[in-house]
Amino acid sequence: MDSFANHGYDADGLEEYKQTYYPQGGGDDMEKLVVQQVKDYEEKKEEDISQSSQSKHQIINTAAIRQGQGKKRKIGERDSDDETSILSQAPREINISEFTKSRISEIELLTKTVMSKTSKRNPRQNMPRHMRRRAASHNIKRLPRRLRMQAMAEIESAGKKPKTPSRYHRRRPKNLMAEYNRRQRKQNWLETHIWHAKRFHMIEKWGYVIPHFPNDKSLRAIYRATSKYAVLQDISYLGCIEITGPLKDILHGLEKLTSSEIGPIFGDIRYIQGTRQGSTILYKGGSYPDNAIGEVFFHWKPVTLITSEFSGSTTVSELSDCSLDDDTRTLWVWVHPSFWDEAFAEFKAALKSGLSGKDELYSKEMKHTSQLQQEHSKATSSVIVKSLKDNILRYRLSGPMSTSVLAEVLKPAKLQKENPAGAPDDDSTVRGVTVKKWWQRYYSDPKISQVATQQEEMWRILCGKQTPAQAPSGGILSLTVGDPRILIPPKKSVIDCTDVESTGCRENTVSFTPEVSSSPVWSQMVRDEVKFTQLPQSELNRRKGNMLVPGSTLDLGDDESRIPLLLVQSPGFQRTGPGPAQSHTSPGFGSGWDLILPSGWGMAFWIALVYQGARVGGLRELNSSAVDQGLLRIPYDYPDTQAGAAEERKEWEELEAKYKRYPPAKRPNYIKLGVASPFSYPWLRLVQEWSNIKKQGAPFIDHNIITQDSRKLDRCLDQKTHTNQISAEILEPMDSEEIEEFVVLRTRNLLKYLDRICHAASMETESSPSNMEMSNSDKISLNPQTDISSTGGIDGQEMLLTLSQMHNAIVPVTLNLVSRGAPADHSMICIPTQGDLDSLAKDSRYGGPLEQRKQDPNSRKVKKQKIKQKGTQQGTADKVKVHNFQDTLIEPKDVAVTSSRVVIGYLKTGGFTYTSGRGTGRGFCALQGILHALELNPGKDFIVLVRSPASYQYRFAFMKILC
Repeated sequence: MDSFANHGYDADGLEEYKQTYYPQGGGDDMEKLVVQQVKDYEEKKEEDISQSSQSKHQIINTAAIRQGQGKKRKIGERDSDDETSILSQAPREINISEFTKSRISEIELLTKTVMSKTSKRNPRQNMPRHMRRRAASHNIKRLPRRLRMQAMAEIESAGKKPKTPSRYHRRRPKNLMAEYNRRQRKQNWLETHIWHAKRFHMIEKWGYVIPHFPNDKSLRAIYRATSKYAVLQDISYLGCIEITGPLKDILHGLEKLTSSEIGPIFGDIRYIQGTRQGSTILYKGGSYPDNAIGEVFFHWKPVTLITSEFSGSTTVSELSDCSLDDDTRTLWVWVHPSFWDEAFAEFKAALKSGLSGKDELYSKEMKHTSQLQQEHSKATSSVIVKSLKDNILRYRLSGPMSTSVLAEVLKPAKLQKENPAGAPDDDSTVRGVTVKKWWQRYYSDPKISQVATQQEEMWRILCGKQTPAQAPSGGILSLTVGDPRILIPPKKSVIDCTDVESTGCRENTVSFTPEVSSSPVWSQMVRDEVKFTQLPQSELNRRKGNMLVPGSTLDLGDDESRIPLLLVQSPGFQRTGPGPAQSHTSPGFGSGWDLILPSGWGMAFWIALVYQGARVGGLRELNSSAVDQGLLRIPYDYPDTQAGAAEERKEWEELEAKYKRYPPAKRPNYIKLGVASPFSYPWLRLVQEWSNIKKQGAPFIDHNIITQDSRKLDRCLDQKTHTNQISAEILEPMDSEEIEEFVVLRTRNLLKYLDRICHAASMETESSPSNMEMSNSDKISLNPQTDISSTGGIDGQEMLLTLSQMHNAIVPVTLNLVSRGAPADHSMICIPTQGDLDSLAKDSRYGGPLEQRKQDPNSRKVKKQKIKQKGTQQGTADKVKVHNFQDTLIEPKDVAVTSSRVVIGYLKTGGFTYTSGRGTGRGFCALQGILHALELNPGKDFIVLVRSPASYQYRFAFMKILC
């Protein structure tokens, strides 16, 4: 057997082979024979393997030749014999475990490369289009097996998305309210948000979602309703700040935030009794006239007999006596949300309130409310400042039928217990203790019950008036009314207004007393109880369904809610001062009532007012009505405030982005039009240039007060050639201190005097021995002694001196076009030349001069680039992008002299108004520019030129000072 082993064969295998084929044995010869047979068998097997490989390679080569159509073999290409020799040298067997261990790193890299995502496409997108199925988006098994692992990995990394609930589940009341609360985390909603969202275009502004304009009607419909019927608007975004403390301390702290020069302030005798609402402009502490904050509205709580349960003490004060320094008073200040945070911080700093912002908000629970009141009473500060933001609602109803609409909704409630004798008492009991309703406790005093009777009688008198303008201006009336949901008609109705005059107002013979203005709505406990004891709508509907006679008025008895509220009269348009501006607007236009009521009752009163025919308007309609009434829009018309500057900056960005979206051929070229700032208002640059004109010796009103250089005076006063052309030397920066901030002139006496000299000033010719070379017709000045009876006793000469020294002031003005045309926003207000005025005097139909077209310095650069692009495209196929130089507007160095007419101001808003039937505008002008224009315009009507940013046409307009 050793010979078998020496030949490389296994002894056991040969023994088995021998026993199988030669069981009888055969000795050594037999062994040699077996070995030879085995060798022959192996040689034959190897020969068969080599022949099969040769035939296989021959077939492959034949197919390759056919596919290549007989092409020659390339250099380096191997023959089939070479491949056969390589195969013969390959090992006959491989140890899988050892081979895998030696190639483990390559296998891992290959697996990682195959499983990794090499593109941004998901597995479903990597499939051919004919294999893609919609069901594969949510069912992994619809994908091929080679892509399932990758799809599963993507799903696990992205996280499992929750299943979207059905619409039935989302529309359930509980889930719907949870969704609404989630959507109010960033922007607050008004109580009428759902109603408005279905009918209005909503915008996010000042932290609220505010209705902007209705989707069905335009401004004309709102104007008709304002002049003939009634317009309803939700202004509940105005926040209320409550200030409580000794009257002396309150007035002392508020003196730092305002000034009596701009008009009535918080301590004015007309408002201290609490029968009228006032308005003033806030400034940062002790910084008047700089650092304005914005306009606020305020009214005091009247001093009457109040029970100890609601006020903590019983106080009876002589209402005719205004010396209430030792009494605790309460003041409500209504602040616009655009500057709420700034105003609230100033109030706390001026009054030195020790309360934090979190402690100022009352909880919805009445128990927690009483605890907060006890904590507030223990505060160390004598004056308490609290935030009532979103705690009190405010609606505005304007129009001649406002009183009639309110009369159908506000029905005075019965304030006496109605249970008949012997009937069981229906007072609620808590742990065996009888608890009366708030109105039963409040009106249990006969004196307070008598005050409620006086309020109802006053309301009947006002309902008999034809228009709200006949009520006291800014008067406050208190009422306690029943649930308005009971009186809602089945269909919308319109009150007959044939007997109501839509224009004009009659003499007012009604006056409000503090008793008529006193209301329990000032109490936080009353407001909370009124809110949380409201009868649910479902219960109200159930009781209506159980009525024997459908459609009759439901009588709830003592279960009916009693809602305290305040009515504040809005005077509307009031003619002030001379001048033709807004002469077509009737006095009392836009007058109405502001309805102040506790939160939680917003939709109840809103639906009731809408069902009485009141047309609803949004923010756009509110601003349009303010322009028609001659009022300033908050905060748009306050450019010297942070809120006004923010609105201008936002408008600038939006208009510039819209401008850049248009191609150059489809948008105006403001460089050729000579417009310095088509999207912004360069107030600071404007007052700086006019200050330089003033200091360098430009002509102004009183030459006796202001000494000037005669040469520059001659050059500027040469009316025969270019009267209003200012030399470029005057506009150069001066060595003196530059103006860093501008302010709006709001001093009432100065504005009235300026408006008077603009329209009723007599122009006279003066001659001076020192200036004999000047002709009498060229030397003109205003008479400083002209009609100063309404200037507060201040000499006119001193007023002119004061006005001439205010270099950084701009003045609010309103414009009415003389003839046709309508100005646009950002229009320029310019000074006309003597030739322009002469042309208008000769022909009343003269439309106005035209501006000369300017040269654009970028036009040549654009042409060169186009030529270069054309030549490049002929040589290569690549396109060269032409740089658009108009995307970045060139800001001129000078604002006042960018056109042929000198610019003195800009219009904030402009267009056609229905009240005057012509084009009007509202804007601001530099004070020194107005004084310069007065010197050049000797007429009684102050006429200026107006040009829209996208037009070459100037239009004549009458200008009036807003005071």
